[in-house]
Amino acid sequence: MMESKNRKAGQPLALNRHIEQLLAIPIFKPSHQARADLESGHTDTRLISVLLTLASAHGLEVSTIKTGHPLGPKTPGGFVNSHYYYRAVDIIAIDGKAIADHETDPSVVDIGHILRRLSPQDRPDHIFGPEAWHGALGYPPTAGFRSDPFHNQIHADHLHLSFELEAGTDNQE
Repeated sequence: MMESKNRKAGQPLALNRHIEQLLAIPIFKPSHQARADLESGHTDTRLISVLLTLASAHGLEVSTIKTGHPLGPKTPGGFVNSHYYYRAVDIIAIDGKAIADHETDPSVVDIGHILRRLSPQDRPDHIFGPEAWHGALGYPPTAGFRSDPFHNQIHADHLHLSFELEAGTDNQE
């Protein structure tokens, strides 16, 4: 039996199929670096599942998973940088609209609603974005939606979804 050209040695077949499904969605537009990260087989399966769910409802433009992110394993504050471990994604546009100029656009807000409907164990435990987006949603940090001036500012032009823990989440609802 011949393996898919994208399948890496030792990569589980189910993971490979999910990556192929995601990359086959015409409205899913990863940067070259994000595509390479997905094809590497290192991207967290939970993140791939979330992207599949979101891309089944809206066009997504993804800028970064790991490659191209400026930080190493830790942030300047000493926290884990989930991008480094292939457990985070930055989404820069929804349905062709840049996050920066459309924070409260119905399509962009709907991404938050879709994330909120995911079960706590399947929902990223850090969901950052612009302040206006968080304001339109009104979801609590216990559900993964983290809104504070520092993070709102550094995520003013994109949505950041990450799983901080190697397994599971710290979502409390």
